[in-house]
Amino acid sequence: MRVDPSFQRLVCIDLLGRTALPEERRAWSQGSLSAEQLLDELLARREFWETWYENQLFFYLLLDNFRPATAALDELPQQLLEGRLGVREALRAVLISSSFNARNPGPDTFVSTVLEQNLGITVQKQPALLEAGKKMYDGYRGKLLNAAGASQADVVRIVVEQEGFLAHYLAREHRAIFGHDLPKAELEAAVKRLAAAPLEYPRILREWLLSERYRERAQRRRTKSDHAFIRSLYVDLLGRVPTYEEHQRIRNAMQSFSDAAPLRSVISRMLLDSGKVMLPENAAADPQGFVRESFQRFYGRAPSAEEERGYLAALKQGQVSPSLVWKALLTHPEYQTY
Repeated sequence: MRVDPSFQRLVCIDLLGRTALPEERRAWSQGSLSAEQLLDELLARREFWETWYENQLFFYLLLDNFRPATAALDELPQQLLEGRLGVREALRAVLISSSFNARNPGPDTFVSTVLEQNLGITVQKQPALLEAGKKMYDGYRGKLLNAAGASQADVVRIVVEQEGFLAHYLAREHRAIFGHDLPKAELEAAVKRLAAAPLEYPRILREWLLSERYRERAQRRRTKSDHAFIRSLYVDLLGRVPTYEEHQRIRNAMQSFSDAAPLRSVISRMLLDSGKVMLPENAAADPQGFVRESFQRFYGRAPSAEEERGYLAALKQGQVSPSLVWKALLTHPEYQTY
């Protein structure tokens, strides 16, 4: 299976939370890289695990003042990359952190959140389970989910050791990429596999991304997450990922709106007009090449014949500038999807 630009773009966003950097696009366009080789390259990067870690922090709402700031948690991506830790233990480290405790203070909130977010249990429907967890949190010896414990850390340990923990984790990871549930038989097989081999998650993910189901998913464009939109916008316009401060400032602004789509267009225009963006050198000399490259850069596809004719005519007649072409592409709803 040979790589095409649309597949490159798709897996970069799903694995790295951004589109391909200019140097990556050049390197991949010059070789005969297969899909398998591309995935192996991306999954072997620290950036893949950094993106994974950021996604988990977002899932647990460990943001801003609740973001972990310890050396041990900062090193999780490197430990995962080197195979010193699997995803189950990495998530346990997040759940026993002081940041998670501060985000979910008190026995009721803590136990409810741990059970709901990691096992999908609705505690209102199982009050006895919640009470058992709260007593254990307070230091009383007892049983939770048929396992003994007597501390807050034991609550986390017991939940993380459940088979349902891996099932819930893999199910949400699959939904994040495909937008629908993993078939039950495949989920059960993946859970057994990951339980037996704690470092197996990247290989499970690799198989998902090489499946026919993933190719079918590529035909149904989905909205980028705020994280992926911000990182991709900086890569597409500035050729680099945003700093943590740049990312946080924009993300916080987006999260203050129930519908961030209009704000995304405003942010795109502001960055394009910031004076930091360099348009391609061929924009004036080769308008056709400019239009085609722009569609690939922003949409991961070639322009239709009608789109190409329209933009070329407008450029040649001086009705629009190259900058306005980019503005039109960036503020179109398609740019918010992948």
